[in-house]
Amino acid sequence: MSARKRHLLLAAYHFPPMGGSGVQRPLGFARHLPAAAWRPTVLCAGHEQYGALDPSLAAELPASVRVERLAGWEPAGWARRIARGVRHRRAKLDVAAKAAGATGERRLYWMLQSSMPDAVVPEPEWLWAQSARGAARKLVAADRADAVMTSGGPFSVHLIGLHLQRRMGIPWIADWRDPLVGNFAYAPRRPWIDRYWRRLERTIVHRANLHVVTCPEHGEDLKRRYPRLASNRVMTLTNGYEPHDFSPPLPARTGPAAARFTIAHVGSFYRQQSLEPLLEVIRAWIAMRPAQAGAVRLALIGTLSAEQRRLIQPQDATFIEERGYVDHATAVREMRQAELLYLTAPDSAGGRLCVPAKSFEYLASGRPILATIPGNTWLRGLLERSGGTTFPADQTTAGLVAALDQCHLRWKKSPHAHWDRSSELESFRRAALAGRLAAALEEVVKISDARDASARRRDRDGELNWEEAA
Repeated sequence: MSARKRHLLLAAYHFPPMGGSGVQRPLGFARHLPAAAWRPTVLCAGHEQYGALDPSLAAELPASVRVERLAGWEPAGWARRIARGVRHRRAKLDVAAKAAGATGERRLYWMLQSSMPDAVVPEPEWLWAQSARGAARKLVAADRADAVMTSGGPFSVHLIGLHLQRRMGIPWIADWRDPLVGNFAYAPRRPWIDRYWRRLERTIVHRANLHVVTCPEHGEDLKRRYPRLASNRVMTLTNGYEPHDFSPPLPARTGPAAARFTIAHVGSFYRQQSLEPLLEVIRAWIAMRPAQAGAVRLALIGTLSAEQRRLIQPQDATFIEERGYVDHATAVREMRQAELLYLTAPDSAGGRLCVPAKSFEYLASGRPILATIPGNTWLRGLLERSGGTTFPADQTTAGLVAALDQCHLRWKKSPHAHWDRSSELESFRRAALAGRLAAALEEVVKISDARDASARRRDRDGELNWEEAA
C-alpha cells in the first residue's frame, strides 16, 4: 500500500447524530479506514429531523475524520437553515425561547415535508443531493481526494458520485446498503418515479468503478440484470459488528426478570417485513401453553409505524413491551440479555437480496435466535454454521409455533446457554471489513491512475484526447 495516506470522500446522507441501522455501516468505515491508510472526509445531512437520534455514536470517530454536515434544499435542510438564521438573530434568547425555536423548526419541517408527496421529485433527499454537489467538489479539491464513495439509501446520494466522476474524473465506489429496484420495499408512488429509479440504477451500474454490496445474492442479481457488468466491478462486503460492544460478559438476570422468557426484536417492521406473523405465533403459543401467559414478554426495540401498530390487539398488552427507539448501546444490551432473538426477512425475490444489518450483532450476542428467512441464501448458511439458530419447518403459523415451543423448552433446560460464534464472526469485525475496503479502494485508484496516464500519453501523441479516453 502507498506510504502516503489516501483521502476518501464518503457521502452518506444518514450519519451520527442520526441513529438507526443505516448509519452503522458508513460510521464503521469512517472509524476504521484511518488505521488502513485512508483518511475519510464525511459529507452528510446537516439536520436532526430524524426519528432516531443517537449522539453517542459520534464519539466513536477518530479526531482525524472530518465531518461536513450540509443543510441542503430538502425540507429538513430548509427548516434547519431558516431556524438557524432566527436563532442567530436572537442569540441572547433564554433556554425556554431556544426550546420553542427547536419546536418551530420541527413544525416547519413537517409542513414542508407534507408537501413532498405531490412534488416533482422522486424523494426529498434528491434535493439534498443536488445541493451537495458543489460542497462535494470543494471537499475533493481541498483534500485532493483519491476517490469518492457514496453509501445509499437514500439512493439519490449516488448522484454525488456520478457528478464527481463526470466533472472531476475521480474514481467512484457505489456502496449499496440495500438493493434499489430489487428491494422488497420498492413501491414508487407514480409511474414516472419508477422509470426514474430504473434509469438511475442502470446509470449507476454502468458508470461506477466499483459496486460494493452486502450479500452475494445482490451482486449476482446485478450481474444477471446487467450482463455488461464485469465480475471484478462487484465486491461483497457485508455488514458487521464491533467486538467491544459485546464484552465483558453481562451478569445473569436475577429476581422476577430471571423467570421471564423474553423474545426481543431490534429494528423496524415495514411492508412485507411485518409484525403480524410474530404476533399471531405468540398468541397461538400462549393459547397452547396458557400457564406461560404471564411469563413471556415480546420486547419491541425500535420505532413502530402507525400501520404496524394497528396490528396489535388489546389482549396483546399482556405480553408486549414496546420500547421504541433506544441508543445503540442500549439496543446491544437488550440483545445480550434476551432469552431469544427474532430475525426475519421476507420470503420473496426482494427479501433474498437483503441481509438485516443486525444479523451480525445478533450472532455476536451469543443468544439463541429464531429466524424466519428465505432458505438457500448466504445468510441462512451463515446462521446454520454459527449454531444456536432455530428455523421453523415451514412458514405457517403452526410451523412457527412449534419452533417457538422448541426454543422455550431449550431455555427451560438451560436458561443461561451462550453460543460462542467467534470463529465464524472473525471476518465480520468492522475493522476487518474496513481493511478489505481499503485494499479495494487502493486497487480502484491504481487502475484509474493507470488509465489516466495511458490516456494522457495517447493525447500527447495525438492518438486520442482525454475526454474520449474517459
